[in-house]
Amino acid sequence: MITPQYTMKNEHHKQDFHGVLGGQPCREAAARGTGQELPNVLAQSMVSASDAFVHPFDDPLVRQGHSTMVDEIVRAGVRPGVIVLSVGGGGVLCGVVQGLHRHGWTEVPVVAVEPVGADSLAQSVAAGPDAQAPPRDGPLPRLA
Repeated sequence: MITPQYTMKNEHHKQDFHGVLGGQPCREAAARGTGQELPNVLAQSMVSASDAFVHPFDDPLVRQGHSTMVDEIVRAGVRPGVIVLSVGGGGVLCGVVQGLHRHGWTEVPVVAVEPVGADSLAQSVAAGPDAQAPPRDGPLPRLA
């Protein structure tokens, strides 16, 4: 697993982390033209023929996996009036919408929520379709 250098090392120790803390703080990476994807570039450079690169949220298989939450709701025999979910990178949101479409529940509204200080979806929607995400110098605010 590749994570940005600013990721809190003690969090990895709690999870018996075995991986690489790679990349640079994002402002420095952006100045070099590598943007916020530097950890992904590092990870892709380490992939061999027997490995797989799976983006943490922008990957069809990840979204397909998230879409199975809707399958579970269907199996439980519940048709929700609304689905409320938290949004980070957008993978869960896209997966849930994909699952809703697969089951023909396109009229079920989805409410995406995010905390102040980590509201990248709201900022992106407000900025418009051609907006670039601002570089980060450190981790997102801790919620717990």
